[in-house]
Amino acid sequence: MRPIQELKSQRTATALGKKSNVYPPINFVSDVIQMALLAITLSFSQFVSAQSKTQPPTTPIPSASTYGESQWEYLVVSYGKTLFGSPEKTLAYRSIGLAATAQEANEIQQSLDILGRFGWEIVTVVGAIGGDQQIVMKRRYEKTRVANEGIGILKGRELYLKDLIDILERGKKVREESEAAAIATRNQPKLVDLDAKEAEERRMKLASDLDAKLKRILSSIQGVKDPLVSVRVLDSEGKYNYVEIKTDSTDVLLKDGNTYRATEAKSWLLSVLNNIKVSIGPYGNNIDISVSAYINFNGKSEKVSEQKIRYSEILKRWTGD
Repeated sequence: MRPIQELKSQRTATALGKKSNVYPPINFVSDVIQMALLAITLSFSQFVSAQSKTQPPTTPIPSASTYGESQWEYLVVSYGKTLFGSPEKTLAYRSIGLAATAQEANEIQQSLDILGRFGWEIVTVVGAIGGDQQIVMKRRYEKTRVANEGIGILKGRELYLKDLIDILERGKKVREESEAAAIATRNQPKLVDLDAKEAEERRMKLASDLDAKLKRILSSIQGVKDPLVSVRVLDSEGKYNYVEIKTDSTDVLLKDGNTYRATEAKSWLLSVLNNIKVSIGPYGNNIDISVSAYINFNGKSEKVSEQKIRYSEILKRWTGD
């Protein structure tokens, strides 16, 4: 028999175990949580699988092959202006009554005949006769044909570039030949009239001397600024002379920034002409002299007055303004 004390201890432990909160081991709790997560994952997978079976499949993106015979490719081309000439093809129908007035655009027809043999058909033509026209063509798309023609396009591009180079080279050759011919013509000995040559030399010297003399006179006149002198001597004896003088008169005529008087401009030019007359004196030949006054305003040079005088060989005196 067990001792009385041991039995009492056992009853006490049993009683305490029924009344107190006794927790299970930690490893047991972890196992329970993992089993719960696994159950949730399996349930969600079954739900997704069920949903995918009930929903319709996603529509695929259509491709060109989806539409079969409804595929087309287009060609837009222009041969420039349509020029009509003598008929060719219509002559075949002349014997059955086709009008004799028919004309044909033969060059365009030949090009369209070639394109037509490869399936191209005209859809529309944009533009007026006599002007550039745009021809829109189409044909059914065939992948193999397009691939084969791609090789032809590369060869055609090579021929096109070769044609351009040939055109440039021919143009260069023509220019070089033209320039060489012009140089040869200039270098060829020419029959020279010594009288005419000497007369031209005298005329040029008279013009140069008169130009230098007028510039010296103008440089001595107070107020004349940057004169432009143009001298023309028409004959080798200096009998017919024309002089045009342009002078910047801004400093003399412009007042208060934007005003001037036409009467002052006229008087100013007459004084300039008078100085010229006195300096030249009796000229001996006919000479026409024109002097213009210009004012610089707003970045522009504006003519505000012009006066003229003339020396007459017959009258032996100056006339004019």
